[in-house]
Amino acid sequence: MKTMGLPQRSILEPFDPNRHDAGTVAALIYDADPEINAFVFGPRDQAIARIRTLMTIPDTYYAAPRLVCIVSAGTVVGIVAGYAAHDAGAIERSVGAAFVRAFGFIAFVRRLPMFLKLGRILAKRMDSEGYYIVYLSVLATERGKGHGAAAVTELGNAWPTLYLHVAADNLSAIRFYERNGFVALRRHRGKIGKTTLGAIFMSRASGRP
Repeated sequence: MKTMGLPQRSILEPFDPNRHDAGTVAALIYDADPEINAFVFGPRDQAIARIRTLMTIPDTYYAAPRLVCIVSAGTVVGIVAGYAAHDAGAIERSVGAAFVRAFGFIAFVRRLPMFLKLGRILAKRMDSEGYYIVYLSVLATERGKGHGAAAVTELGNAWPTLYLHVAADNLSAIRFYERNGFVALRRHRGKIGKTTLGAIFMSRASGRP
């Protein structure tokens, strides 16, 4: 993904560990959906360490060019990560292999039933020309300043359709996406252990051919 200009306040830059603080970026990834990420990665400190390991492994959405920083005044204020829908199969295989490296084989195998359940909750069907947003996150101190909306607009200018999942109980995130043109396509719920998780699959048509 090329560096893209955003209106007034921020720009999108592919993640570069020499320019962008890896700890901040890893925390932003975790904070994109703390409930699901706690299941996937474990407690916050352990999770951020595992995410930082994933950020060193290429060909996933945890590394450039698919991991992109939202930068304002030279500082990372958010992140967006995703992939072209037509690359979904290859990306998911690469991410699976990266998880084995980040968790270790035994820990990964122990988590596999949970990953499979989570995959059913996050089921999706996409047009091959679309783009799936895995993570979109802005620092709490920077929310309401237009960074997230500008990132969505920029991605919408590049892709005919955007897709994402949002936690069903994250009302503020749902309202944000609805304000920025996303509509709900379907809802999925499932239990992991004693916890019921729900996710809404949403899309945004840009009008771009």
